[in-house]
Amino acid sequence: MAQRVSQRRPRPRLPDAVPPPALGLVPRRRTHLRDGVALLGAGGVGYGALSLAARPGWSFPALLVGMGLGVVVVLAGERGRRRDGMADRLVEALAPGLGVRRLDRRTVRLRRWTVGWPGRPRRVVVCYAPGAPATDPTWLAGLVQVVADRLLARYEVVRHDRRRCRLNLRLAAQRGAPPAPPYARVRAERALTELIGPSVRVTSAELDGEQLRAITVCHQAGAKLAAGGYRARVERVISTMMPGRWRALWDLEGDSVRFEVRPSLPENVWLPGQAAADVEDLLANYRSVRIPFGVDEDGEELAWYPARAPQLLLVGNTGTGKALAWSTPIPTPSGWSTMGELAVGDVVFDEEGQSCRVTGVYDQPEGRPCNEVVFSDGSVIVADDEHRWWTEDRTARIWEGRARIPKARAPRIGARARAHLEEALAATPEDALLSIGDVVALTGGSLPRAVARRIATRVGTCGSRRVEVAQQYPERDVYPTGALLNALAIHADTKARPSGTLWDGVRRATSPAAALPPGAVITLDEVARSIGVLSRTDGRYKYLRRVISRAGVSRVQSSGGVTKTVHRRVGREQLYPARVLLSSLIEAGRFARNDQRGPRPGGAVRTTAEIAA
Repeated sequence: MAQRVSQRRPRPRLPDAVPPPALGLVPRRRTHLRDGVALLGAGGVGYGALSLAARPGWSFPALLVGMGLGVVVVLAGERGRRRDGMADRLVEALAPGLGVRRLDRRTVRLRRWTVGWPGRPRRVVVCYAPGAPATDPTWLAGLVQVVADRLLARYEVVRHDRRRCRLNLRLAAQRGAPPAPPYARVRAERALTELIGPSVRVTSAELDGEQLRAITVCHQAGAKLAAGGYRARVERVISTMMPGRWRALWDLEGDSVRFEVRPSLPENVWLPGQAAADVEDLLANYRSVRIPFGVDEDGEELAWYPARAPQLLLVGNTGTGKALAWSTPIPTPSGWSTMGELAVGDVVFDEEGQSCRVTGVYDQPEGRPCNEVVFSDGSVIVADDEHRWWTEDRTARIWEGRARIPKARAPRIGARARAHLEEALAATPEDALLSIGDVVALTGGSLPRAVARRIATRVGTCGSRRVEVAQQYPERDVYPTGALLNALAIHADTKARPSGTLWDGVRRATSPAAALPPGAVITLDEVARSIGVLSRTDGRYKYLRRVISRAGVSRVQSSGGVTKTVHRRVGREQLYPARVLLSSLIEAGRFARNDQRGPRPGGAVRTTAEIAA
């Protein structure tokens, strides 16, 4: 009886995602060469036919007409082929931005070509998919730029019909070939286009010969540049790429930015003396006290407000010379004074706010090298290289609770573990190898395994070895010693071939059986080892077990704690150079960073040149 087999209909395959555009369009077929040759041939045929027909006056003009038409057809066809190639390349370049599924020549149409070889189209019509981001100004600027790059001319938007998804471009008026811009400007414009976007347009540029001094650009990426971090990144990249120190003046409301070289500060800044108002009663208007102490790179005056930032205090050892201006204001118990008015014996305030006397005044030479010192609150002070500052490292500030403890800490190795490591290092030969477990065992377990592994990773491995673990199990093959030896002796005596290595060993092992104490037990492994059988995989070991089983010797139920040891291979462990590993551990324990368990010194005195280095 035939059985009906049901066949499952295959599931319909879902359409794939939108395929990427093809690599290129297939060139159009042109017959201008064939037509030109045909016309040349027709001219020759006419020339021969008219000569034979006794019309020599018409033969030569027929030949000229055929040759002329052939040349015209070939030239016109070649120009059309090149124009078609330009249109195809433009379609391929615009396809990714138009949102079309496949390359189609109907998306781009070139009209009203100029005279030339092959000429340029005066009108370009671009049709895009409805899903294209037509409202994005950067998208539109990108399309226009692609058209200009492919057709080697500047085009402008005449009409943008969003309902019909059509864009009309017109060839811009040519005003003569402008001079090539300097390389510095081209390089800056390229960098800004890559950082900000394709909507960047240069509005003005200031040059000093071939060197670019300033450049102003407009853009349409206001939302992208609203983040201060990204603006700082753009300014940092431009300052790194271009020679000199650059800064950016952002106009976020007008979508423009000006990059210019920072003006250089003079070597010496003269601060004219200014008498403070209400000298007799400074405490009454203390919050409005303003003391100018310098100028910035734009020529704006910098002032110190003691009520807002009382940390502006210049200190230093006698005779070092801070190269301060004579007009620098100095607070004294009797009122404000200047550096030039101080004399030996005057009373001023020290770094702790206590009164002290001036013991010496020294003249300073002109033209000393100076640096700008920027503090965390944004204030800037111009000081010479020999100016001394009281500095504190991060460790001291962490210990005092004025800074955070970093997440990554150096490994902590105790004094006990270091002592064990130093003893092991003194007794270790040059070519010795150690594993992490060996190092932990040398310290008596006082060194954490994670710390040893971290330092060993920096040292690097130089080999590995097999790791075996000894495991003990209760022995099951335990027999009465007397009964087992007697059974083996009887079997050896009754064997057909009394000579042999196995049974000679059995006779030697069973000879003292009568002297054994009652209740003694023995394992099968012990008997096998006594007769020279060392492995359980040996055939003689299995044969010995069969002999004992046939002899009827029963096992002892309570073995009395008899166990057997089995060595198992569990893997491999990495080996490290012993002396290098031990030295690294000792060094890491001796100079542990970020260890906050003990007090740290408050700070140190450093010069401006040392801080800048």
